[in-house]
Amino acid sequence: MRSPDRLTTNMKYKLIAADLDGTLLNDESVMTERTKQAVIRTAREGVLFVAATGRPMCGVEFINALFDADLPFIIFNGATVIMGKSKKMLFNLHLDASHVKEIYDLGLNRNIPMVMWIGEQLWVSHDCEAIRDYQRITFAKMQIIKNIARPSVASSQESGVRGQNKTLDINDANGSREKVCQKSKPVEDNTIARPSVASSQESGVRSQNITLDTTDTNVFGEKVCQKNKLIENNTIDRLADFGVSKMLWIDTAENIRTFQDEMNDYFQGRVNCHISRPKFLEFVNAGADKGTAMKQIGEIYGIDRQEMIAIGDSYNDISMLKYAGLGVAMENAPNDIKAVCQYITLSNNEDGVAEVIDRYI
Repeated sequence: MRSPDRLTTNMKYKLIAADLDGTLLNDESVMTERTKQAVIRTAREGVLFVAATGRPMCGVEFINALFDADLPFIIFNGATVIMGKSKKMLFNLHLDASHVKEIYDLGLNRNIPMVMWIGEQLWVSHDCEAIRDYQRITFAKMQIIKNIARPSVASSQESGVRGQNKTLDINDANGSREKVCQKSKPVEDNTIARPSVASSQESGVRSQNITLDTTDTNVFGEKVCQKNKLIENNTIDRLADFGVSKMLWIDTAENIRTFQDEMNDYFQGRVNCHISRPKFLEFVNAGADKGTAMKQIGEIYGIDRQEMIAIGDSYNDISMLKYAGLGVAMENAPNDIKAVCQYITLSNNEDGVAEVIDRYI
């Protein structure tokens, strides 16, 4: 571990932001008891704890449940800042509709499994093992985008992806060229999932027509569909206009690294594109990142950036690692992530976040 260059011995940190996967959670996607108790202790010490993740709010409710207080959460890689208990939104940026369509078409041309978030609703390009694995880690119901023109075998081969009968274990970290996706399954019902009355009340969703009352402070996103109307034509052209927070491609680690370079070169700053997990490439609004979200939270709570700690392990964490007064990389982070930080803690399998809290809080 390296001692932080800018740390003063009398520094009182007031905010600590931590990524989830690969940081707070170990390789089994579990938060250990030691780390859990360290996170809970931050509240007793008067420090604001902020989970900063690419997940939706439904994927971090287990963190929310640790606290009695209503704390801010950075979700969708900084596209949204939302209060955990009240669900009041503090900050929100959507992808431009034209960019949504571009990202989707580029993914189709490469035969890549894709997911898209509109509020808490998970939309997917088709049904396959890789997407189902992603669904399981987000705890969300998925709906399939309607009337997809699947790319031909020829176009798949041109992009380096062979065939349509492929599967991918997204939890496998060896980066080997496995199968990408099973043949897409037919879709019988593409209307938005109808939640129970209880879940509707909790999420601000009114009635079985699945509409969001945009006057409520606990509504996620802006208008997801018109009042008392379903999105009847669930094509990408239709859905792109309803406020897409994030899109994501799933492929092998090797391909995802290549796609990140290609997409950043293609969009030239029009879209923020980065790797979150080795096999996930995420797309958000060009103005959305975890560092910007931390800045927004700091302005609301009156916390200076020098009074902040950020902990992360991947490329989507770089903005907050650079923004915080103390940027901390996990031992399991790539070397270029470690290079932007002032301190390197233990790995996510060794309670690295708890080590930081014990040392500085």
